[in-house]
Amino acid sequence: MEKLQTYYFKEFKEILSKYDVEEFFEKINATPDSTVLQNALALYTKYKELTSTQKSVLGIDIYRYSKYPTFEQILIPVIFQVLYEKAIEYSIGYNQFIFQNFNKGKIAENFISTGDGGFQILDTPMHSLLFAINFSIVLRQYNSFHFFPRLRKIIGELNLRYTLTFDEIYKYENNFFGNAIINNSRIIGKDSLNRCLLDHNTFEWFMVNLNGIENLQNYMLNDLLDIDEFSTYDKKHINDNNYLFHNNPDEKQGIISCDIQKISDILRRAVYS
Repeated sequence: MEKLQTYYFKEFKEILSKYDVEEFFEKINATPDSTVLQNALALYTKYKELTSTQKSVLGIDIYRYSKYPTFEQILIPVIFQVLYEKAIEYSIGYNQFIFQNFNKGKIAENFISTGDGGFQILDTPMHSLLFAINFSIVLRQYNSFHFFPRLRKIIGELNLRYTLTFDEIYKYENNFFGNAIINNSRIIGKDSLNRCLLDHNTFEWFMVNLNGIENLQNYMLNDLLDIDEFSTYDKKHINDNNYLFHNNPDEKQGIISCDIQKISDILRRAVYS
């Protein structure tokens, strides 16, 4: 995973100490000239280069978590963690070509937990979509009493909703910030149903690279090599078993259908389901 632009408070403080004053009290309080400080902060933050650190964010939220009784609310973050770890295992184990630059630690350290869900930061919308699919597979196993069945009996059925956004991301100390997270949270906050939503940038990424997300069912694993982000990937896993993509047009496994529709606008940008 490409390293994100990261900022540190200590370095900000050094710039402020050099080009600003902590306290200023004069009888005539004039607006100061901030040009030198602004230039120093711009040089450090490299904010004009942030477009090169676009990441995909997968928002995962347990549907109607607040409606569960208190005991179940205590247990839900536990089962979410279990489901999450299994989804990582499936993503890395069964989608080796696409997730070849990741391991369990790399994925987990780029996850922002909210207790009843969270935000997973990944390289591309393709990574986020496949991770969401793997999470849904594990969730189906749980709901059908094939994964921790006794805990399933206690908590009951779980439903998740997913949101994919693609935009700027950066780090301040050990925390993640950026439009991809802001927009993801905003979309989840406005939705009242359990579905998978895409922002305009994610929709455009699939449109540019696959002629639309609806074409996923027609793509084989070899075809992904034509996508710029995957063109330099090691091909050693291209023929490995993969239950979402295949390299034999006669095989029936994989994604068999994909439908999308525009449902809303947030800040003049389309949202798709």
